[in-house]
Amino acid sequence: VLFWLKDGTPDSKKKALINDCKELLGSISTVQYLAAGEPAGTPRDVVDNSYDVGLVVHFQNSVDHDVYQTAEKHLEFIERNKDIWERVQVYDIVIPCLEFVVPSGACAHSPDWCEAATSI
Repeated sequence: VLFWLKDGTPDSKKKALINDCKELLGSISTVQYLAAGEPAGTPRDVVDNSYDVGLVVHFQNSVDHDVYQTAEKHLEFIERNKDIWERVQVYDIVIPCLEFVVPSGACAHSPDWCEAATSI
């Protein structure tokens, strides 16, 4: 999920948004993994650094995603923060079997996360 904030939004509100992502959304029972932060500012033509806050949320499956969408804390998050949003863009991805790279460079995967749904 990418958030563009309204012009003039103070940094304190941006920090509160990131905190609400972690505290409110991260406490929803169906969330497997959640990370939120500001753009990396990577200077490459193919990178969009125009957003203000990015959020990545992993779910075990689409049913867990659907539970998240109607969870009380998700609705509270929207209500608390919607006034500062200029634009919100969601990219939902279905990953047949969630794989990740471990520090050694070897690839590992968790069978429990097969068919994981991810929101970016």
